[in-house]
Amino acid sequence: EIKPEFVSSKKIKGTGCAAGRVSGEVIVIRELGELAKDVSLVKDKILVAKMTDPGWVFLMANAKGLLVEKGSLLSHTAIIGRELGIPTIVGANNATDIIKTGDQIELDAHTGVVRILND
Repeated sequence: EIKPEFVSSKKIKGTGCAAGRVSGEVIVIRELGELAKDVSLVKDKILVAKMTDPGWVFLMANAKGLLVEKGSLLSHTAIIGRELGIPTIVGANNATDIIKTGDQIELDAHTGVVRILND
């Protein structure tokens, strides 16, 4: 169920944890195995996932932004995003259900707001 306080038709809200604003194409990753052999698929895209773990660092380092459903300011995704200097939002409920690979979004890690730019 999508909670209305987190989502409108064009916006998703989470917790911004690595400052910056970025816009671009999304790649939704459901399982690490999908990209294990071709990291270039993530290059210059905004990575969207339910959660990450230490095995994802090589993908995260190639992304231009991170948007993850699970996590807090001290979660793995947040810490790695800050270390890499990549705009990062965590706690974005239902992001992988709402946003699809190929969508264009704007991720504002200052406010935690994600705007879907598709028409």
